[in-house]
Amino acid sequence: MKATAPAGGTCAGRPCWSPRPNGFRYDDRQLTPTGTSSLDLQAGDAGAARIKMGGKGDHLTMSSLPVQSLPVTVQLLDSDGTCWGSSFSSAQQNDTGRLKALSD
Repeated sequence: MKATAPAGGTCAGRPCWSPRPNGFRYDDRQLTPTGTSSLDLQAGDAGAARIKMGGKGDHLTMSSLPVQSLPVTVQLLDSDGTCWGSSFSSAQQNDTGRLKALSD
């Protein structure tokens, strides 16, 4: 899957990105440009930070669901090249409409 949450910009007349107490949130209900609807970034100690992404629609480039083999590795790459990643060995939901999992 490949999706973006562009820096800056407005989504439905509001800033796409907003600060949160421990991080930032991206919110784009129009799903532009690549189908990302939300991205929550929450700071934490090493191994305890949290990243949650939501997306849907025709603009979301994604492998077909359900995922045929686990584990799945997910990586988030910022424009400076910093990479966050996690593996998911099991899924809470894995069907034609949704993959929902907690990292190992």
